[in-house]
Amino acid sequence: MAAVRRKAAFIRLAVVHRLLACHAAPQLVGMDLCALRNMSALGPHELEMRPATCAAGAAASRCAAHREAIAQCPVLLSHASLVSSNASASHPNGSAAVETALRQKRWLAALAAASGLSVAVAGDSMARQAFMTLVARLRAQRYVLDYHGHHAVQLELFGAPTVHGRRWVVDALCLPTRLGVTDGMPARLEEWAARRAALLHSARADVRGEGSAAGARVTQLSLEFVWAPCAKDQQAAATHLAARGTWAHVVVFAPAYWHLSGRCGQQLGATPEETARTWAPWQQLNRRATRYTLVNAAVEDVDPVWRPNQTILNRALMDQYLAGAFPSNWCLFDWAELVQRLKPPTVVPHSEEHHSKHLVCQLHRFALASLSAGQYAPLVLSREGTGDCGDTGNTALWENILERPSCQTVSRILRSS
Repeated sequence: MAAVRRKAAFIRLAVVHRLLACHAAPQLVGMDLCALRNMSALGPHELEMRPATCAAGAAASRCAAHREAIAQCPVLLSHASLVSSNASASHPNGSAAVETALRQKRWLAALAAASGLSVAVAGDSMARQAFMTLVARLRAQRYVLDYHGHHAVQLELFGAPTVHGRRWVVDALCLPTRLGVTDGMPARLEEWAARRAALLHSARADVRGEGSAAGARVTQLSLEFVWAPCAKDQQAAATHLAARGTWAHVVVFAPAYWHLSGRCGQQLGATPEETARTWAPWQQLNRRATRYTLVNAAVEDVDPVWRPNQTILNRALMDQYLAGAFPSNWCLFDWAELVQRLKPPTVVPHSEEHHSKHLVCQLHRFALASLSAGQYAPLVLSREGTGDCGDTGNTALWENILERPSCQTVSRILRSS
């Protein structure tokens, strides 16, 4: 009788996958929902990457695996993970997969400790790449790809109850519809993902002989990135996040590169008064229950012409923080010191750039609209030297923020004073 019940449950699980695929075909590829039509038909040979080939040596197989995964699904809108609640000492794909899975479990647990509105990130393209690294690590991906759009984006995570030490976690990455990548997608991706988590859980509970668990409660965590590259954008960003409710953690990257390159229409000043004006919108909407982390700007890989000015701005922010100008629930993270110490590789530059400061692979600028129109295969800018799409810098940033909750300010500026 038990065998019959298990067989029926497996059939039901197959029906669940077909049902989900019908709602989003042809984008559902395995456990992933791809944003772009027919991307599953692309092979690695049709994915244009710069540099064109992987470097020889020990990293070659990792690079090839990253490229194959990206070719299958360049922009991943939804992913389903079966997450173990137990620390595993082994994994069929080796020690790197073990480390990735354990990190996913730790970070999901850190986020779940503050349910609801969990983490919000505001800033420029460096902030967006940090956010997309967080998304990738929460999916237990071993590569990171930035969709490279100047837009806000949300990630909704839906966790099913645990069955025999494991539970389904299904996410929904909500990109702006104006990017043109959501044609044929469910009307509300987050509702689709929540339903999928419940269906996968119900089917697994049947397989385990625990009934359908139809009334099982699916928990939800919200993460959001807000585009705010200039000082003038801080008011809108702070107001938007405050209107959403009380966040457990808000991470704000200091306005930097757009000011230095003249794209904000004005230069930032380094006086105490000008620094205070930049951060006034956030402090006026300060929530005592929220932990805020300020992230200064890395200078290791920026244009040498900009470096002196950015170093002065970093010092001014540090001085204001140490002088007690920020509330006690605010921390300052020295991103400049971390990048200088780790020296993570950067990606190849755009055609109009001589050097890139970005640390994770990214779709070429404006690629999403062209991809959705079927105009050309994906072009991905990958890391110089190796050609892979790994990450060390942003991952280390989140390890400090999520796994070391005490406020730490270890400053290169202080050590050199």
